[in-house]
Amino acid sequence: MDKKRLWVTLALLASVIVGVVLYIVLAGGFTWDSIIVIIVVLLFLVFSIPRFIINRHDKVGDDEYSKKMMRVVAARSYMVSLYTWLAMMWFSKPLDDYFEATTTKIGIGIGIMAIVFLVNAIIIKFTGVPD
Repeated sequence: MDKKRLWVTLALLASVIVGVVLYIVLAGGFTWDSIIVIIVVLLFLVFSIPRFIINRHDKVGDDEYSKKMMRVVAARSYMVSLYTWLAMMWFSKPLDDYFEATTTKIGIGIGIMAIVFLVNAIIIKFTGVPD
């Protein structure tokens, strides 16, 4: 079962890397959209690979503390992301000068949400969950 999980994980990792490379090639090089896609994929890999290693060593990854930690991280990230979107709407005119396409601005917002989630996860992992 462990070898099957390893092969599935490697296949998923390879498909993600091939997908990102194809996206960059089809987008015509490094644009803001492709940079955002790379950031989101890298953050996904940074967050998911340690979970795979924990599960591979037969450690429990879904105990009550981990669930509580993820709830706190998700709640904090949600609140910060709402304020981030509000700030992006507030400063929409200056953003229009730098990024003309609406899809680029949405991609930047999604990238910021991923970064906020990862930063909150790292902070909670080191400081612990408040009671």
